[in-house]
Amino acid sequence: MKQQVQPSISFLVSTRNRAKIVHDCISHLLDSGRSDIEVIVRDNNLTDNTWTTIQKIKDSRLKVYRSPIDQGTFGFMELSKLPSGKIVTWISDEDEFQFEHLDWILSQFSNPECNILFGSIHVGKNGRLIFPEEAIYDQVRASLVELSFSGCDGLFIRNERLHHANSLKCSNVDDGYVLWNNYPIGFFASRCGSIPLITTSKIVVKQVRFAKTTNNWNVLPKTTHRLPHYYPETMFDRLVSNIVNVHYKKILIKEKIKIVYLLISSFLNAVENLENPGLIKLLHENYDQAIVEKYINHINSLKLNKKLTRSFWLLNKMIGLLPAVFRNKAKWKKMKA
Repeated sequence: MKQQVQPSISFLVSTRNRAKIVHDCISHLLDSGRSDIEVIVRDNNLTDNTWTTIQKIKDSRLKVYRSPIDQGTFGFMELSKLPSGKIVTWISDEDEFQFEHLDWILSQFSNPECNILFGSIHVGKNGRLIFPEEAIYDQVRASLVELSFSGCDGLFIRNERLHHANSLKCSNVDDGYVLWNNYPIGFFASRCGSIPLITTSKIVVKQVRFAKTTNNWNVLPKTTHRLPHYYPETMFDRLVSNIVNVHYKKILIKEKIKIVYLLISSFLNAVENLENPGLIKLLHENYDQAIVEKYINHINSLKLNKKLTRSFWLLNKMIGLLPAVFRNKAKWKKMKA
């Protein structure tokens, strides 16, 4: 019996109701000519013809799974339990992986110190997230890069490190919201990373397909009280989650304090830029006009575009930060963090 060779890398794709887009994504990966890859697709309880479309693709490198319900970002956690490749990466069905850099990426992991790597990405029609070419040995800087990452791809993790994230008993979308609040890739990086954190200016993924987003990851039938990820209330919830994440890191207390201080500073700055033209433009690229207008009206209703009312709103949030952290910490503890 021929022994199965472990793939060099597993590409994890979560999709929902985007048959043509995910088909093109899968085709791009499989048409690379690489025999050492594994492509794992998990649908998030689709209701269109995505399943039958994917089933028509016959390739031993492709594995497809179905979710019993719409699980939001919890689907990323379920995906993380499936890969067999030495290195694991997530990729949006709207993006294309840049295979000219794959051998270089894999070569970085020949160094046993390298457990995670961030690559630069093209997002939106003109957006860029470019990392410097470096190995970050400073724990504070590394943690901020990990926790601040808000993309769907560009992260590469050594598979054997994934147990650091999967050891948490996360079982549904509510658990996911508590742990990573819409940004599971940053959560995986933070939980699975180690020093040094490797970053590269090489563009590893490019968004080449564009589809209006109709389903915000955390706004599901049973969680309609939640707001989309770019709303200030949700940004506050993410700050809380990140602070608890830092609490459970095995690093020096003085490093934890500095990271928390910088996370709070970043949140305060973000709230001051909720109507930044760049953000509004990106929202228009990804959401229908009515959704963007609803967001702008929400910001106006809170009067966060006014310095005085914004200051009072932020003061109220800072007063409630510590109690919110303790509540979130209790939930992490139940998952045996």
